[in-house]
Amino acid sequence: MMKSQNEKEKNNYYISAFYWKNYNAVSKAKMDVEEIFERRNFRPVELFKDSSNGNIRVFSLTKLLGLVFSKNRKKFKNSNVFLQNGTGIDVLISPFIKSAFKDGKRIIMIHDIESLRIGRKADTAREKMIFSNFTHAICHSEEMVDFLKNELKFKGRTYVLGFFDYLVKDKVDFSSRNFPKPNEKFKIAYAGNLSK
Repeated sequence: MMKSQNEKEKNNYYISAFYWKNYNAVSKAKMDVEEIFERRNFRPVELFKDSSNGNIRVFSLTKLLGLVFSKNRKKFKNSNVFLQNGTGIDVLISPFIKSAFKDGKRIIMIHDIESLRIGRKADTAREKMIFSNFTHAICHSEEMVDFLKNELKFKGRTYVLGFFDYLVKDKVDFSSRNFPKPNEKFKIAYAGNLSK
């Protein structure tokens, strides 16, 4: 089946995420999702840069402003973009993403909904603003979708991802404090929060 001219012109981008390079639930999922994007030939949009020690990524205001105001912004026309929530500044960057990618799909990959997880009213207001800038959302469960639509009034299309496996590489950074050493034995590796 031949793709239409409009489909050919669309490109897929992803906003490169903020994370610490550790093998824990905070950063491993985001690192894996970015690797999957790269394998699918999605193009990165860098709003964060590596710090001097390379273990953490820091926000670049210049890159954010360039997303909307630079001459290169024309390349985003008719393109789709993915953002993984949880940058800490989603409320700041999401309107810029909406402006830069107004003609395409804006998909947010939701790792956590703080207003669901913690229940603070301030999180509800903030997350309503964030998610309103996106046309699609990928969630982990039907319950998360229900909360997104009913409590946060999300109007876009939703998809349920469910559980997903982490990627395992042939060569692993065993020096990470969160990764088991080669001589340590373990039966279960659990990523999640068991606290109340």
